[in-house]
Amino acid sequence: MKNQLRSYINDISCERYRAELFHHNIAPCEVLIFDEWLNDSLDPIEKSESVFRYSSIVLVYFVEGRNETETITNVSKLVQAHKKCKIKFEHTNFYYKCKLSSSENIRISGCDYKVTITLQSSYKYKDKIFKLINTPIEKLVNKGNLDTPINFKIVAIANIEMLELKVNDEVVVFKGLIKDDVVEFLSEDFSVKKNGAENWGFVEFWDILKLKSGINTIEFNSDKLIVNIDYIPRFV
Repeated sequence: MKNQLRSYINDISCERYRAELFHHNIAPCEVLIFDEWLNDSLDPIEKSESVFRYSSIVLVYFVEGRNETETITNVSKLVQAHKKCKIKFEHTNFYYKCKLSSSENIRISGCDYKVTITLQSSYKYKDKIFKLINTPIEKLVNKGNLDTPINFKIVAIANIEMLELKVNDEVVVFKGLIKDDVVEFLSEDFSVKKNGAENWGFVEFWDILKLKSGINTIEFNSDKLIVNIDYIPRFV
């Protein structure tokens, strides 16, 4: 096994499927541009912002087994594992969020098969970042180059009739908090919890909270809180 080419599918090594990653190729992300170039214009007119789409990842594995039945079973399990997955390679710190686009199996000798898997990756990301916020106004730098959801866990250390949380231009309002209430606003899972139970009755908001690339501002209208956040930097 070439360690530098080992892949991990949902944190499981490809070796679990008796597979060796022989080759992989990660294509650049596709970009849709909505520009219009008028006659006699020196520059194009940007009608709307560019949109990043999937990048294509091609993986070539060699799969083996003690007999053909075992090899075919290993191939089936390997392909199924890639259906909806996160992929990490030995030589990178990035994870790739992927879904299966196509697969092809070819017997190369005896019970050994060559398996080519093509994935579509919507974005890549690094390990989750955790941070304690201890001021009513916090500047936070998202080093990723895409917007990313941000999760909040808030503990009230006093009664708060109305708590406003603002991330850049998005506002969330929590009503009727009492001392020791624990509120979780989980943008990543689109979930709101109060004291461990799903609860939407005490909160008002228009959209999930997310960090843009670069500098972000997080604001509270109270300092009677203990606030922990977490987010995953995303990249094109």
